[in-house]
Amino acid sequence: NSTVTAIGARKVHDIIEDHFASELPDGKKVKKAVFIGYDGVRADAFRDLDTHEKSALNSVLGDGGHAYLSYAGGINFPYYNIQATDSAPGWTTMLTGELYYKTGVLWNDYEKNDKYPTLMKSLIDDKLADKTSFYSAWGSYIDTTLGSENASNKAAGYNANYVAAAQFVKEKKYEELGADTDAAVTELAVADIQSEDCSDFIFTLYESTDEYGHAAGFHPDSEAYMNAFAFEDELALQIIDAIKARPTYDEEDWLIIMSSDHGGFNHAHGYCMAMERYTYIVCNKKISRCIFK
Repeated sequence: NSTVTAIGARKVHDIIEDHFASELPDGKKVKKAVFIGYDGVRADAFRDLDTHEKSALNSVLGDGGHAYLSYAGGINFPYYNIQATDSAPGWTTMLTGELYYKTGVLWNDYEKNDKYPTLMKSLIDDKLADKTSFYSAWGSYIDTTLGSENASNKAAGYNANYVAAAQFVKEKKYEELGADTDAAVTELAVADIQSEDCSDFIFTLYESTDEYGHAAGFHPDSEAYMNAFAFEDELALQIIDAIKARPTYDEEDWLIIMSSDHGGFNHAHGYCMAMERYTYIVCNKKISRCIFK
């Protein structure tokens, strides 16, 4: 697709919801989905994707998957965006299908309005999933933005798990920014996938790319930024490989979808430049044309 037909980030929610609501293909017995989020990866970082020796994105594309240009900010460039190209608004829009004026998430560290549940809750509400799990390298998003929803799910007895990966960092193995928590996200997701009681929907969030974007610049010519992208992409491959290795994989209808919450310019993001807004969606299934509307 092109900049004209770029897909709004809010459609990620619809793609996942439609997957669970659709009929099972012949030979399949259960729906499963995993979302892998790379924080702060702008669309043109893809030009160096072929240099990634171990790559989740290349693995999905090599197996017949599809890559799409997408945008953050609520409205396509060049029109002025109506939502900050910031992480909490971006992830919340993907999880709810709604923008800040409904979710209440104007910037980072805003609490989400419980009237607009994330897929973590809505898939269980709609009886499309029995168990959901969120593994995040960015702990404050779970504690602050999703804190109220997490509490209400616990009170209702929902099997919805919101896990800040920093609690599970076993050792300071990496010196890179955010690398230990990204590795912990991977370990948690892989352990879930390998379990007999695997979550029906898993949402993972990597953070290193955003931290290196702020430190070294959001640009494909920034070696540190691109190394962080390659590092996360290699970690994510462990998740893809764990899915394929499941003993029941052939009986499961898996949706694998990967995206980013925003791009960046120089050392920042949050505003309306094209470099901040254009991101990507990679999916193992072809996205319906109605999603482009």
